[in-house]
Amino acid sequence: IAIFLLTLKFSPEGGKMGAAIILILAISGLWAYYNVPQRGVDSVLGIIALGATVGLIAGINKKNLNGLRIIGTIAVIIIPLFVFPFIYNINYTDSTGKVVTLLPYFSHLWHSSTTMLHQGGDGDWNIGSGINWWMHGLQWFNENTAKQDIVLTWWDYGHWITPIAERPVLIDNLQAVHWQLQEVARFFTVYQTEDEAMKLVKEYPNVKYIVIDYTLIGKNHALRFIAQGNLSKQDDKAYEEWLKNPENPNKNALGVCQFGGKSDTIEKSSAGGSEEVSKLYFGYCSYPPNKTQRLDYLAKIEFDIAKRSVDINKPDETQIYVKKIIVQGYTDKETYSAYYGRDVPVPTEEMSLDEWKKNHNGSLLGIQSFGDVITCVMRDDFSGNFWYCDPRFPMFREFVYAPNEFQNHMFTKLYLGEHADSYAQQGLCNADWCKDPSKRLKNWKLVWDNNYGFIRIWKLAMQCDSDNNCDTTSQYCDETKHCVDKKKEKEACANNTECASGICENKACRKEHLKNDGEQCMISSECLSNNCLNNVCVKTSCLEKYNISEDTIAFLQMDGCGFCTKMKPLVQELENKGYKFLWINTADSEKMNIARECLANIFKFGEGVPQFACPSNGELHPGAFGSWVGTDFVSNVSQMQKFADECRDAAKNK
Repeated sequence: IAIFLLTLKFSPEGGKMGAAIILILAISGLWAYYNVPQRGVDSVLGIIALGATVGLIAGINKKNLNGLRIIGTIAVIIIPLFVFPFIYNINYTDSTGKVVTLLPYFSHLWHSSTTMLHQGGDGDWNIGSGINWWMHGLQWFNENTAKQDIVLTWWDYGHWITPIAERPVLIDNLQAVHWQLQEVARFFTVYQTEDEAMKLVKEYPNVKYIVIDYTLIGKNHALRFIAQGNLSKQDDKAYEEWLKNPENPNKNALGVCQFGGKSDTIEKSSAGGSEEVSKLYFGYCSYPPNKTQRLDYLAKIEFDIAKRSVDINKPDETQIYVKKIIVQGYTDKETYSAYYGRDVPVPTEEMSLDEWKKNHNGSLLGIQSFGDVITCVMRDDFSGNFWYCDPRFPMFREFVYAPNEFQNHMFTKLYLGEHADSYAQQGLCNADWCKDPSKRLKNWKLVWDNNYGFIRIWKLAMQCDSDNNCDTTSQYCDETKHCVDKKKEKEACANNTECASGICENKACRKEHLKNDGEQCMISSECLSNNCLNNVCVKTSCLEKYNISEDTIAFLQMDGCGFCTKMKPLVQELENKGYKFLWINTADSEKMNIARECLANIFKFGEGVPQFACPSNGELHPGAFGSWVGTDFVSNVSQMQKFADECRDAAKNK
């Protein structure tokens, strides 16, 4: 407002220069809104300034430019229509191919601050260029949590969770009180023990969930900086200058090491002979500006992955192992880099990982398991079942180095702790909680991780040894030893204790008991026998109506599925040995109707193929039979035969 009044009074030509200045400010404000979606609420300033500019220009010369006033008036009315929020439904395609419409969301005509929420029209999944990473998680919140449950996350994501998932957050861009913002930052990047962090949670009884996404790794330094700030010195100029100083020790963060390439060679094997070795280079590791702190950070890592033949007569049977790990750190010296166009730290001499660990305390972790990251970067072909290894998916192509106290932050334990075992096995994770599972987080249970680790959701869940340690009216102690909410109707269950209704029949929670043989019915799912024949529950199997015995394995598959193709020869091999299989192609409506009527309580429709279901014992084997050997999947007919034998035995004992 002050700029507007001053330019109007003192600028030449009746405010023409003032109009230009205000126009520049308006465009700058709207550009910032477009590119920084968490500042969406600030768009109103740009709207006001832009409208004022049009009106000011229209009134420059009342005599000669009277017509522009009309244009200006129209523009003042029309321009906000392209900027001011409108209500939209958000549509996206879920994993089953079904188009899902989420709740109405405020957006505007020419841009949406949900840019990061949408998959692009061309199907691209590039980070930050129109993707759909958040949508499934937001839908999960909306469908699986209570409306009063508060979500703990960084403020950037709060305004997505509140309007779309309709769940309250502790902080967002409309309620980011400075001290509360700092407390959340400390929760993620300062507190060294879970007990410390839980003090914040206990101050807000309804905080039930934590959500973290991949982009928060890059923002880790901002959280750390805010967490360690002195709020009592907000008006202290000297303190303000100190904050800007590159040597400020509060600007350190996690170090991200990106995959930089590989080279293949042949080397001598310690077991005799030779072996193929892939040298995988991870470099460009991020580091803090403080020259002393950067000495604690890794600069480059080289993994030598060897492929050794187990039996010379069986070249396909090989052993993949980590032959050598070589690292470099940073020094306090700098040199000019033409590549970066600035001075960069000079790296140390190469050394083994063991040598590095003698003088440094840190852990190398990843969003995905060590094996998955190594497998992805070793591949040159990202087609088929390895599409997620594409360089556009950094979750499978990066490691994260946590020096000193960063190893014990809640952010590290939560987001980077899911695959800690795989890193501890290679000597990469040195934190006590990493080596000893009993020292890991006790109060948080991962409840959603369905998009390759880009977003993960945890629920507050106390540890337990038995159901008696939980609130038995609404919770039970699950297989991970956490108190979890009892299940709703139709959710899968193992016993009555898991269900809110107290009834678990045919492996699903029920509101009422299923009908016994001889009772009237309308559909098979009403019967304990899962067979309604002539409107009466009968003991014979539902499949027997179609002359299919209960020792038959149902093989759910589809055309174009690579793993389904791998399984077909194995199924045919077992059929030649006398085993029975029911081939169910998802495009075959008749077979799919049988599956939906008789096997709906076993198959998990919409969760991928192949799937193998046994009607006699209700067991399901999702996915193919076999295992990964390095970068190749090797089918295993023995595993399939074992599954078929168990199905046969269960049918005999019925």
